[in-house]
Amino acid sequence: MKKRKQKSALDRAIAVAGNPTELARLLKTTKQAVFGWQKAGAVPHKRVLDVERLTGISRFDLAPDVCGDPPVGWMEQLGKIRAEILKKRRADAAALWGE
Repeated sequence: MKKRKQKSALDRAIAVAGNPTELARLLKTTKQAVFGWQKAGAVPHKRVLDVERLTGISRFDLAPDVCGDPPVGWMEQLGKIRAEILKKRRADAAALWGE
């Protein structure tokens, strides 16, 4: 059985946004910048907090070299943030489709 490669934090952030172009739009940057981050395998440190705020992907996952280990209780807080983002995305989709 083939072992699956774990997605990077950036790949997970892109998946939350929908695609690299949408993440770029949300961050008010170019899609070429996001594709460059994918190629480099890292989010620029000055953009880590923006990506975290928009996607709910932890800064500790996005930039472990800078942020280190998460504090105690971080996972619970992160779960709440992700639930809020998902709720908002569902509400936005329902409003878009008139549901």
